[in-house]
Amino acid sequence: MKKELFALLLLVLLLAVSAVNYYILRGIVGDIYSELDGVTNADPELAENAALRAKAVWDANSPYLHIVLHHDRIESTTDDFYALLSAIRAGDGTAVEASERVKERLKSISDLEKISLGSVL
Repeated sequence: MKKELFALLLLVLLLAVSAVNYYILRGIVGDIYSELDGVTNADPELAENAALRAKAVWDANSPYLHIVLHHDRIESTTDDFYALLSAIRAGDGTAVEASERVKERLKSISDLEKISLGSVL
């Protein structure tokens, strides 16, 4: 009986940790989305400032993200941020597209971290 109770408590703890992780990750993604909304093709200076603020949020949360995310997801997202900055600096009108790629990557990370039986076990 003690083993079963311990297993149940462990499962509940894993579920709670997954919920907290998802909540924190959604907050990080939401903050980055808010900053990326300022990226437009019309004003490169404002777009670059918005992209740099978004990347600063990503970088500030890097220690946590390295614990909870797969390394390849972190690298891919960081690459997307650099591609966004390059697109803004190139001034070729692709900044919004690059911003959308970052948002899609973040959405996919967030979707993968949703709480499910598979993510807990």
